[in-house]
Amino acid sequence: MARISDYPSDITPEGSDILLGNGANGGITKVFSLDNLSEWMSNTGKVTIVGQNNFAFQSEGLRQDGTFSFESMGGVNTSFSDVSTLVFSTRAFNGVVVHLTINRVCRC
Repeated sequence: MARISDYPSDITPEGSDILLGNGANGGITKVFSLDNLSEWMSNTGKVTIVGQNNFAFQSEGLRQDGTFSFESMGGVNTSFSDVSTLVFSTRAFNGVVVHLTINRVCRC
């Protein structure tokens, strides 16, 4: 088996690049793409920035944790200047209750 140092280094990772790891069940070797890993981190809230809550826009279905939407859902491709009301989830993706504060910026 080759040593890791025998492989070339890549300083420009791409989403389709593959990582090698061990699964929790019995140490079975698995492969993960950076895109899949990124999606997992976003959807589970495993990686966060202190003092910041990330929300995803939701346009259909039952309101989910970590999302914001229009009161009656829908709204894809709506101009931001046409938005008057948004509904934010009270929980982050990982279920933790968030305290939402939005600072209004006025450019008059």
